[in-house]
Amino acid sequence: MPNRLLVLVCLFVLFGAAVPAHADDEADARRDFRAEMKHNNWKVRRSAFAMLLDYDGAKPFQEALSATLKEKNAGVQLEGIKTLAAFETPAAHAALLKELKRAKGEKAAILLMALAEQKGDSGVDELVQLLGDKDPMKVGLAALALGGKRAHKATANLVTALSHKETRVRSAAARAFKAWAWSDKTKPDKRSGKLPEPKMPEWFDEKTITWALIDAMETTEGTARGD
Repeated sequence: MPNRLLVLVCLFVLFGAAVPAHADDEADARRDFRAEMKHNNWKVRRSAFAMLLDYDGAKPFQEALSATLKEKNAGVQLEGIKTLAAFETPAAHAALLKELKRAKGEKAAILLMALAEQKGDSGVDELVQLLGDKDPMKVGLAALALGGKRAHKATANLVTALSHKETRVRSAAARAFKAWAWSDKTKPDKRSGKLPEPKMPEWFDEKTITWALIDAMETTEGTARGD
């Protein structure tokens, strides 16, 4: 994975979503957005994505995607990914999935990170299909996204990914199961302030997954063993 893309993935984990602004007309918003994205100051370019968030549709989505792909600053790209994830209309979602089908390299990574950021079951079927892709980066990011979405329908597919020839894919699948083990409803103890031990969901096939994780660790060497 290129260094700049690696930095982008790390920033994606750390920071929050964009804050929307207002404009009177979608065409004007897209025009103003393109103008702002030419600015030399990266902070201005980062803020420009907010112009599109009032207009949830395929065209604003494509504007945001195009700008994110052209951008060289990782912080601005991160804002672009958060903006892509914020579009919720069926038209925008269809545009994301259409682009993802033919995407490769950095474009595929950006779209997968945007899809991972979307809540609920959005794109789960497409993510499951990507677990069978030939590109290890796409498989790994798809696995992480399924972990974040707690998509238990993908259990068998993620178990298979634990035996992938690429260490980074096995690691991503293991991290997906780790995410499943924690409940969003878990709260710190009122007296101690400490979080309780992770709780397995009722549908979590602990026996099957545990042995798959053990097998994956036995075939992995070096620092990746701890994943």
